[in-house]
Amino acid sequence: MEKYNNEAVGGQNINILIIGTDDGIFRPGSAVRKRIVNYAAHFKSFHVISKTRDKLLGEDFEGTAVFYPAYSPSFFSFIKSSY
Repeated sequence: MEKYNNEAVGGQNINILIIGTDDGIFRPGSAVRKRIVNYAAHFKSFHVISKTRDKLLGEDFEGTAVFYPAYSPSFFSFIKSSY
């Protein structure tokens, strides 16, 4: 199987938005955060909105990855609190 790089697929010009539920991205050094930061390096911008159990304020940046916390006490209210 041939490996593709940024230049081959044009990733450098793509902006990504992900909505997730793993609040591990807000812990510096966590495996999930490292993985997202590695993914983000291949794109122009990489924005992640993620559910959190704790009330976190503001955005968090690392490389081209931007993390936005969406506090929600339950999964069902997460959709509403993301707006």
